[in-house]
Amino acid sequence: MKRVVKVWYLVLTLVLLCSCVPVEAKAGTQIRLNKTNVTLVQGESVRLTVSGTRKSLRWSSSNTVIAVVSSNGIVTAKKKGRATITGRVGNKKLHCRVTVRAKEKNTSRDKRKTQAQSRREFADYILEHGEYDDEGNKALIWEKNDLSALITEEIAYDASEDELQFSMSFGSKREEDGYGITVLICSVPVNESKSNVSWSFEINDEDLEEIGTVMAFSTDVTLSSIKSEKNHLDWILLNPSGLLSYEDEDDLLELADTVVDTWYTMTNYLCSIKAPGYDLASLGFGM
Repeated sequence: MKRVVKVWYLVLTLVLLCSCVPVEAKAGTQIRLNKTNVTLVQGESVRLTVSGTRKSLRWSSSNTVIAVVSSNGIVTAKKKGRATITGRVGNKKLHCRVTVRAKEKNTSRDKRKTQAQSRREFADYILEHGEYDDEGNKALIWEKNDLSALITEEIAYDASEDELQFSMSFGSKREEDGYGITVLICSVPVNESKSNVSWSFEINDEDLEEIGTVMAFSTDVTLSSIKSEKNHLDWILLNPSGLLSYEDEDDLLELADTVVDTWYTMTNYLCSIKAPGYDLASLGFGM
């Protein structure tokens, strides 16, 4: 049980370090919406989020016949026309203009096409604004270098495969730990309208001869099934060199889900500072 206990210690450190990131980002920043102008087809929805404050917004629509908004900022297009969605926080009002187009045939196909187009635009954005990673791909990279750990969040575009590659790694600087955790999240085809993805979960152990031992990987799941709330994926557990007991295996599966949840939060944060206007939902996750 000693190995997984050490891993759990590192993950708790990871979660604590990550939890303070949005607070740091909000200090001294303006309160603003992620979208101020959006076009939807009848029946489509988009979520409005706010940065720069931890307070909840009160939402309203100037014309509920055209578009409605829920208490958590989800805007749904009802009828062709225009409406303004307003979010109120204190004395401040934030506005998003919504244009609703008439529903056409094959709406589900159009929706998937829209997500593919969004991924294409995002890939182009990475090519223009990203930096080169260790694999030679253009990428958006964020690092938090703490006294005890190094966290790296990355979204890369692999032009040769035409896919977006998401990854998050966490490494301890404590000699007594000897562990790092790396989660290779997924690779998402840019142009395919239907995308199934899988995860590979690695643990880097200095005590092992091979660094980067794959401990588990998930079966294929759809992008729409990956949401911000607790994820429970169907993991296939490996046990290289007999490292883990049966009790350790159960802990590791729960650990893998915990890290995926942390990845979701951190990836949206990376988008907010490196690619404003994009988030996981716009790329097809959780839709």
